[in-house]
Amino acid sequence: MLFPPGEDLRAKGVSGTLILGGTQAVRLVFQIVSVVLLARLLEPEHFGLFAMVTPVVALATLVGDLGIGQALITAKTIRQSQASTLFWCNMAIATLLAVLLVLLAPLIAEFFGEPDVAPLVVALSASVLLSGVATQHLSVLNRGLRFAAIAAIETSAAAISLAVALGLALIYPGPWALVGAVIVSSLVVSIGSWLAAGWVPSRPGPFADVAAMLRFGTGVTGFNLANFVARNADDIIIGRVAGSAMLGAYDRAYKLLLLPLEQVSRPIGRVLLPILSQLVEQPERYRAAYLRTVRQIMLVTLPGVVVLLMEAERLVPLLLGEGWEEAIVILQWLAIAGLHQPLTTTIGWLFLSQQRSDEFAFWGIVNGATVLAAFLFGITFLGGAVGVAQAYALTDALVLAPVLYAFVGRKGPVKAGDLYRVALQCLFAGGAAAVALLWWGGFAPDGGGLREILHLLASVALAYLAATLATALFPQGRRSIAESLSLVRGVLT
Repeated sequence: MLFPPGEDLRAKGVSGTLILGGTQAVRLVFQIVSVVLLARLLEPEHFGLFAMVTPVVALATLVGDLGIGQALITAKTIRQSQASTLFWCNMAIATLLAVLLVLLAPLIAEFFGEPDVAPLVVALSASVLLSGVATQHLSVLNRGLRFAAIAAIETSAAAISLAVALGLALIYPGPWALVGAVIVSSLVVSIGSWLAAGWVPSRPGPFADVAAMLRFGTGVTGFNLANFVARNADDIIIGRVAGSAMLGAYDRAYKLLLLPLEQVSRPIGRVLLPILSQLVEQPERYRAAYLRTVRQIMLVTLPGVVVLLMEAERLVPLLLGEGWEEAIVILQWLAIAGLHQPLTTTIGWLFLSQQRSDEFAFWGIVNGATVLAAFLFGITFLGGAVGVAQAYALTDALVLAPVLYAFVGRKGPVKAGDLYRVALQCLFAGGAAAVALLWWGGFAPDGGGLREILHLLASVALAYLAATLATALFPQGRRSIAESLSLVRGVLT
C-alpha cells in the first residue's frame, strides 16, 4: 500500500512537517548569514549580473523538469518501467537544454549589454544537467514521505554551498562566488538524492505507459512556464532598462521578502501534496487538512512579512550595510504583495492534488500575462525598480488574488468562501501587527548599534504577539494556535 490509512497518514504528515520545518529553520540561518555577509563582500553590480543569468537558467531547469516530479508524486501507482522511462525523458531534455544554454550564452550577454554574462551562463548550464539527474530521485523520496533523508540532503547542500560562496567571495569578489555556490549545491543534491533513494533506473518501458503522466506533467509545466514569467520577467525588464546596480537592489529586497515565506510554505507543500492526493476522495478530511495547514502557515509567516513592511528602513541598512538604500522602498512594496502570498502560493496544491493540471496551466497563463503587463506598466509609467514593485503589489493583491480564489473554488472540496474567510482573518491579524509596530516605532532609538538590534528583535516579538491575539478572537484561529503549540511541544519533546 502506498500510504497507510487513517491516523497513520496524519502522523506521517505531522512528523514530516516537523522534520522539514526544522530543516528550513537551519536553512533560514544559512540564508540570513549569506544575505548579510555576501552583501558586504560583493557589490550591487555583482548581484545584478547574477540576477540577469538566474531567470535564463531557471527557465531551462523548469522546462527540463517537464512536471515529471509532480506526476510521480501524485500518481496512484507507478511501476519500475514507468519510473525509468520518466527518468530517461527527463535526462534527455535536461542535456539538450544545457547544450542550448552554452550555444545561446553570447546572445544572452548581448541582450543585456553585459559581456560578463556569457561565461556565467555557460558555467550554470551544469546546474541544469545536475537538476535533471536529481529530479526523479528526489520525487521518489518525496513520494515515500522520506522527509528525514530530504532534510539531510538539503541541509548539507545549504551548508556546503554557503561555505563555497563565502570562500570565493573572499578570494575573488564577484558574481562567480554566487555561481559556484549554485553549482556545488546542485552537485550535493544530485549525489545525496541518488544515495538516499536507493533507486536505479533501468531500461525504459513503452512510451504509452507514461503518456497519461506526461500529459499531467505538461499541464504542470504550462503553469510553471507562465509562473516563470510572473516570477522572473521583473528581473529581465529591470536589468535591461535600469541596469545591473538597480537590479541588484531589487534582487536583494526580493530575497529578504522570501526569507519568511519560502522557509514555511515550501517544506509544508512537500508534505501536504502527496497526502492531499490520497485524501481527494474524502472531501471533508481533504478540506479540513488544507484549511488547517493554511491557517498555521499564515500564523507563522504573516507577522514576519509585516515586520519587513514596517521596519524596512532599519532592517535594510542593518542586514545589507551601506549602499543599499534603493532596496528599502522596493522591499516595502514587495512586502505588501507578500501579505497574502502565504495563502495564494498554497492554491497550487489544490490544482495538483485534484489532477486539475489543465486548469492550473490556464491560470498560469492568465497570471503570467497580467503580471507581465503590470511590470511593463510599472517600468514605463511609474519608473525604475520601485515602479515595478508598486505595479506588481497592487495588481497581485487587488486583481489576481480575488480571481484566483473564485477560479480554484469552482470545483473540489475547498470553495472560494473558505479562502476568503482565511484571507480576511489573516488581514485582520496582519493589521493588528502593523498597528502595534506603528506604535512601537515611536520608541525607536537613534544611531543604530545594539539598541537598534534589540528594538528590531522586540518588533518581531510584538508583531507575533499582536497577530496571535487578533487570531485568537476567531474560533478557528484559536484551534490553529492550539495546533501550532502542539507542534512546538512535539519538537521540544
